[in-house]
Amino acid sequence: MKSGGLHKQYDHSKKMKSVLYYQGAVTHDILGSLTEILKDRIANEKRKNKILNVFVEMAQNVSHYSSEREKEYGIGLILVKEKGHILKLSTANFLTAETAAPLQERLEHFLSLTGEEVKELYQERIKGERPEDSKGAGLGFLEILKKSDFPFRSSFEATPNGEVFFTLTVFFRLG
Repeated sequence: MKSGGLHKQYDHSKKMKSVLYYQGAVTHDILGSLTEILKDRIANEKRKNKILNVFVEMAQNVSHYSSEREKEYGIGLILVKEKGHILKLSTANFLTAETAAPLQERLEHFLSLTGEEVKELYQERIKGERPEDSKGAGLGFLEILKKSDFPFRSSFEATPNGEVFFTLTVFFRLG
């Protein structure tokens, strides 16, 4: 028998030390299960709670804002890899072009801020009103910036059908 694509993908995931891979609707139950799996895998990490908080925030963003839906839940990809002493959390999902443009501007602005400016903006947002287009307090990306070890990476890839494929990647040092 000839080796198929899934075998290659399995080998690649194994070499990359994939800790977690999920693609589909991000329901409350799925998020709870994925969080438990990740919690077990990083049990010995001192900053386990920070990592889990960022993971949940990222997954909730997929669930709340993905333009691809299954009932009331967003559909996307959640991937956690370990390479050396780095844990890499990634999410990906489709957005409408109207949603993607302001998000891209906001993320670029956040990345231009110093650590102190991020803390100040975070405090302002806590005390302020909830943004109209937000399903939370509008603090998610600021939380991610505050808690992760490196600036996050994001990409916005236009698709032929007019949507945008959004990816977000966050890094933590292990050990």
